[in-house]
Amino acid sequence: MVVLLLAGCGRRAAPPVPESGGTVRIAVFHPLDSPAPVAALDPTTTQLLEHVLPPLGRIDEIGNAKVYLARQIIDTGGSVEFTLRHVRWDDGQPVTPADFVLAATLLADPKGGERARVELLRAATAVNDSTLRLEYLTMYGRRLRHSLLAPVPSHLWTATQEPARWAPRLACGPYKVVGSAGDRLALVRNDVSGFPPARLDSVQVEVMSPDEAVRRFLHGSIDAIEDLPVTLVEKVRHHANVVALVGRSYVFMGWNLHDARFGMPVVRRAAAQAVDMQRILHDWTLGFGDPSRGPLVPAQAFADTNSVLPYDPAAAARALEAAGWIDSDRDGVRDRNGARLAFHLLVPDGDPLRAGIARCVSDDLKRVGIAAEVRMLSTRELLQRLQSRSFEAFMGQWYPDPGLDLDPVWRSDSGDRHNYVGYESPVADSLLTRMWHERSDEERADVLAHFQARVYADQPYLFLVEQPHFLVLARRIRGAEPNVISPYWNLPQWWIPRGERQR
Repeated sequence: MVVLLLAGCGRRAAPPVPESGGTVRIAVFHPLDSPAPVAALDPTTTQLLEHVLPPLGRIDEIGNAKVYLARQIIDTGGSVEFTLRHVRWDDGQPVTPADFVLAATLLADPKGGERARVELLRAATAVNDSTLRLEYLTMYGRRLRHSLLAPVPSHLWTATQEPARWAPRLACGPYKVVGSAGDRLALVRNDVSGFPPARLDSVQVEVMSPDEAVRRFLHGSIDAIEDLPVTLVEKVRHHANVVALVGRSYVFMGWNLHDARFGMPVVRRAAAQAVDMQRILHDWTLGFGDPSRGPLVPAQAFADTNSVLPYDPAAAARALEAAGWIDSDRDGVRDRNGARLAFHLLVPDGDPLRAGIARCVSDDLKRVGIAAEVRMLSTRELLQRLQSRSFEAFMGQWYPDPGLDLDPVWRSDSGDRHNYVGYESPVADSLLTRMWHERSDEERADVLAHFQARVYADQPYLFLVEQPHFLVLARRIRGAEPNVISPYWNLPQWWIPRGERQR
C-alpha cells in the first residue's frame, strides 16, 4: 500500500484556517449507480455515499475499525455492540438502532447484493434507543467488518418495497443527494444531521472521457479526476497535486486451465519468469506500482511478505526445454507432441494500460519461444468469451473484495462465473474454509499468508502489477486525505479558500 504525492510537494507556508463554501467538481470514467441503501453499488458510488448514509464504522488501511456513525464499538466475541451518535435524518427523525435492524433484515433478502454480510448473523437487537447489538453464530474473522452496517430509514419502510431497489433518498450524514443519474451524482451539504458540518457547499460528480476530463481540468472547470489513465498523467502533473494510490487492484494475465498446454504448471511458471516486471512497472506505472504477489492486495489490510518469481528468461527456457517444449521446426515457437505454445491474448479495447502491458508480456514471452498474439475485443465480447470459457488467455484486472470474500473467484466448487480460468486446488479450498473461522489476528494473518503463497505458486494467473490509481486534485483543494481504501475518505474536510473558488 503506497500513497505518493507526485507534484506540488515543495515547501509551503502554514495553511490558512479552513473556510466553508464552494463546490468541487469531480470527473470519473465509469457509470455511477443510483443510490439504494442495501444494494451492491460500484466503488465510487459506495465511497461517496459513505458521507450520505454513514456506516457504523469503517476499516482503515491497516485493518482497524474506525467509528463513524457509532461513537463506540464493543466487540465481545460472540456479539458486537454499538453506541450510536445522536444523528438525525434530514426529515428530522432520529437515527435509531431500528434503522440498523431493518438494514440487516433487508441485506438477508435473497435478491440483495450483499447477503454474505449477514449470513452468520444470529440476531440484530435494539437494546435501547441508542444501542445496537449484533449477535453472531460463530466468531469468524470477518464478523467485525461485516457488522459495520449503514442505516436505512425504518420509519419510511413498507413491506411493498423491493429491498435492492428501495431508494428513500434521505440522508443522515454530512452530505445529502440532490441529483442522481448514470452519468452524474450531486451532493450538497447536510447541516441538520448532527455530524460536524461539511466544509464544501456541494460536490458534483460527472462521467466523461479521460481526454475531456484533462481538457476541462486544465481549463479550470474540473477540480478533481479519479483514476486518471497513466498515459495522461504527464499532461496534468505539473498543474496539479497527483496522488498515486497503490494496493486496490492488480493486473494479471489469466490462463484457461482447461487447455492442456496451460494446465501444465511448468508452462505457467516459465511464463512468469520470462516477463520483465520492472520494465512494466517503469513503462506503465511511472515507477509507482508494485509487483503483484497473488490474489490479495494491501487494501484488504493484508501485509504481504510473499516473494515473487525472479525475472530469469534463461531459467524459463531451460524449464520448458526439460518439460519437452522445444522448437522442433525452428519457427520461433516451442512445440510438444504436436501442440504449439502459441495463443491469442484477449484484451478489452479502450483500456490503454492493459493493452500496453499485454504488448510487453507478448514481447517478453516471444524471447523464450512462446507466441502470444494480442487481440483487442469489446468489453462485452470479452466478457462473453470469459463466461463461456472460449479463450486461451486474457488480460484482466481485479478489485478484490475488501471484506475478503474470496470464494467466488478462487473456490473450486463455487460454480461462480468469476472463476473464469477454472482454478481448482484442494489446498486453497481448505484455506478458504479456514478463513471463515479464524479468530485471532495472528491466525487470520497466517491463513491469508498461506493462501497468498499457495495461489501464487500455482500461477493460475500470471500475476503482473498492482497498478497505481492516480487521483488528480487541483491545488486549490485543501484538506484532502485520500487513501487506498477510498479517495474520498475524508471528503467532509475538503475545502477551497474563498479567493480561489470557481465563479
